[in-house]
Amino acid sequence: MKMNKQNMFKISQRISDHLIQAVFIFASVFLAFWLNAYLMDQNEKQAAKIAQEAIIEEMNWNLKILEKWTPYHKELFDKAELLVFNELDTIKAFNPGRIVDPDKGIIREALIDNAWNLLNQNQVKMDLHSKMEINRIYKQQDYVNKAIFEITDFLKQRETLREDFVKENYIMFLRLLGELYGQESAMIREQKLVLTEIEKKITD
Repeated sequence: MKMNKQNMFKISQRISDHLIQAVFIFASVFLAFWLNAYLMDQNEKQAAKIAQEAIIEEMNWNLKILEKWTPYHKELFDKAELLVFNELDTIKAFNPGRIVDPDKGIIREALIDNAWNLLNQNQVKMDLHSKMEINRIYKQQDYVNKAIFEITDFLKQRETLREDFVKENYIMFLRLLGELYGQESAMIREQKLVLTEIEKKITD
């Protein structure tokens, strides 16, 4: 039995309606996926920007500490060098007070890495070059902290009280102060370069 034109039209109309609905459903699903991906991308970019701003603030804080204390450490190194090369034969006991200002000690402020730790723990996405440069600065910061620790640890050793180790102790103290000053100077130089680069990327 042949279908009349009216039935054919109804079937075609239903097929057309289903096709339109399918297109709308596909478009809605596609749009939802696209919007979700877009929002995730925007959130990641915002998180990266916030992380970079926190890193910049932290690095500027550390830079101020270095610029405050490094000249003092250079003074300590110069005093130790003068003592070792001119007075060592006349000194009978190792006395750090001949070199170190008792009101300042070695250093009374700590370099921080809170923002860097949070960035790594939260796995914030950042361009590889920036992350490598920032990582390099914080690795240099580890060298500075290690140099500070070695000085403070050295001054706690019982050998610093031995009269037969006076010359060795002053020479060792000079070497440790030189290492600290060298590491701090390198960090200041490199940190300024990296800060300029990161700040430029944020403002671009």
